[in-house]
Amino acid sequence: RWAGPVLVKKPNQPNGLICLKGGDLHQEIFESGTRPKMMPIYDIFKEDYFKEKYIIQVKK
Repeated sequence: RWAGPVLVKKPNQPNGLICLKGGDLHQEIFESGTRPKMMPIYDIFKEDYFKEKYIIQVKK
């Protein structure tokens, strides 16, 4: 009962895969045949460590 208000029948985000990746991803994405959404983590955390790190979303 306590979780009922936070559960939704239709989520805002479509089903799929969300992962954290780093480095040059162009070849890996090309070989996967998908068109993921890439969000640079550096936009959120302005530290050098995050310059080549991304949140990747592949929709189902």
